[in-house]
Amino acid sequence: MSVLAAVAVRFAQGVAMLVVLVGAAWVLIDKVPGGPFDRERELSEEVKAVLMKRYGLADPLHRRIGTYLLSLAQGDLGPCVSFQDFRVEEVLGQAALPSILVGLAALAFAVGLGLPAGVLAASRRGTLWDHTLMAAAVAGLALPNFVVAAGLILVFGLHLGWLPVAGFDSPRYLILPAISLGLPFAATFARLTRASVLETLSQEYVRTARAKGMRERDVLFTHALKPALVPVTAYLGPAAAMILTGSVVVESIFAVPGLGLHFVNA
Repeated sequence: MSVLAAVAVRFAQGVAMLVVLVGAAWVLIDKVPGGPFDRERELSEEVKAVLMKRYGLADPLHRRIGTYLLSLAQGDLGPCVSFQDFRVEEVLGQAALPSILVGLAALAFAVGLGLPAGVLAASRRGTLWDHTLMAAAVAGLALPNFVVAAGLILVFGLHLGWLPVAGFDSPRYLILPAISLGLPFAATFARLTRASVLETLSQEYVRTARAKGMRERDVLFTHALKPALVPVTAYLGPAAAMILTGSVVVESIFAVPGLGLHFVNA
């Protein structure tokens, strides 16, 4: 099978899976009690009927699914129920930038903290530095991000008053959400970097460099670090995806007007 044929098959499989998932989602939502217009303020049946017709929800289920799939193929996600006179893609487009900025800041924090910590722990293997950094990494993995967020708000927002705790008006508003979201990934980067550097330091060419009288610092940064970064670099992609998709709680806590806040409000 040629490369073009393989790509075409994969694309067709992806489209088929998307159709199945969209159809299943529509069926499940249709079976859930309640509706999009069941709110604290009770609406009359006449008003509900008008709204259902306006948004096409009064049509049979199979017609709704077909209409949605056809619109989806054209890049139209439909009207937004929560925001009148807005399309869903417009709302998501406005919310995407804050989420992307928070995600990039969190990823930069994770890499900037995790890589040096892992290298330091590997270069000081078995010492107090190593044990302290790895214990901190375990704590960073164990603590939920909402606990970290609450602690940061109490210390840096309320007690010290150094940083804002809600909103999205300047780059300073990115700091606390980025730390809360990126801390577990910084811990993962630290542990992964340490393990990779230690494995590289045990290689034959590294022992040869030491036997030639090279300083340990030169051995580490010249011969060991670059090969050790290969598995760490491979983790960047999954980490970025998990950060961008896992910011719902953090965005809600810090009132970031991103995709996570819309997800919760929906």
